[in-house]
Amino acid sequence: MFGTRSAEGERAVQRLLTIVRTCQLQELNALMYLTAAIAAYRRRQPVPSLLRRRQTP
Repeated sequence: MFGTRSAEGERAVQRLLTIVRTCQLQELNALMYLTAAIAAYRRRQPVPSLLRRRQTP
């Protein structure tokens, strides 16, 4: 555990760590991604995906 007091808090930490690691692997700035994701959510727009898009030949 990371000092959380509930299962919901633990899940939140797991999700944030997953986002940070995925950003690292894709050489993205995690803070910039999270800022853009939160802004999109607040504007009720789609949140940017961290999934890589397959390139078609």
